Amino acid sequence: MTISNELNESDSVNPPAENETQPSDSENDLTETEDSEVGEIVDRIEQMPPESQKLVFKAVKSSFSGPLPHPEIMKGYEEVVPGAAQRILDMTEKRMDHRMNLETRDMDLAHKNLDKEFNLAKTSLIFGGIMGLILIIACIILVYQDKTIAGFSMLIPIVLALIVKKTMDNKKNQEPSTEAEESADTEAETE
Repeated sequence: MTISNELNESDSVNPPAENETQPSDSENDLTETEDSEVGEIVDRIEQMPPESQKLVFKAVKSSFSGPLPHPEIMKGYEEVVPGAAQRILDMTEKRMDHRMNLETRDMDLAHKNLDKEFNLAKTSLIFGGIMGLILIIACIILVYQDKTIAGFSMLIPIVLALIVKKTMDNKKNQEPSTEAEESADTEAETE
């Protein structure tokens, strides 16, 4: 019996039940190239010795993903070394607990760093505001005492500080958008 006969017989052995949905014609129809490729593969398999044909049909591709091995592999470990499956489970649980502890610690450190940065920014803002008020009061006192040049010259550092602060804020607001655009451009190029 040839492979193509076996394939045809397997198609006729299990007719679909009445309540099963039939695949549409578009799903059943193979394109001419796919049909010819399947035919070539069947021809090559038929030319092989019977032992090789059995190996071809026994080859099965399977994939499994996860922190634990596939259950069949676990069963094999257990058969070779009794208690191995439990040891693998324990090891996986310890590794997951360790990873979760590391992630929790990293999140706590990041939160503490953000708190420190916020407190530093708040303190800087308070001291900057106090210094600005002291300079403005000094300017008013000097202008009131008819020392207008000295009074207005003390306003220059305040005005310069405000200008520098505004330009620095504008640069900070523009940098993330350019970095995001660059990363989007790089991702588009790699695709």
